[in-house]
Amino acid sequence: MDWFRKRTPGILLNTATENYGDREALVFGNQRSNHNALKTETDRINKSLIAIGVESSERVALWMTNRPEWLYLMLAIASFKIPRQMIFVDEFPMTSSGKIRKVELRAQARGILNTLDI
Repeated sequence: MDWFRKRTPGILLNTATENYGDREALVFGNQRSNHNALKTETDRINKSLIAIGVESSERVALWMTNRPEWLYLMLAIASFKIPRQMIFVDEFPMTSSGKIRKVELRAQARGILNTLDI
């Protein structure tokens, strides 16, 4: 028996929302969100992913800097049970001139989501 209960990110988000609904969950600069708002935004993005045709067996890449939308997307993707695995990288594949090799990213994922997509 493990020392902690294994739960999916979706279950963790639902549990946190039930237990701590109006308590602060996310602070980013002047922006503050409680657990209810985090769950609402995650559900909205989840429905958007379904609407654009993302299926549970596909890979989705997140391409954005450290911002609240990254957390919303990560939770939506994980609660949608899209990824068989989630891969976090420290850097993108680069060309010799220092440009990001978007072709390689697209080859590895169904689509690339960025802040303009949400």
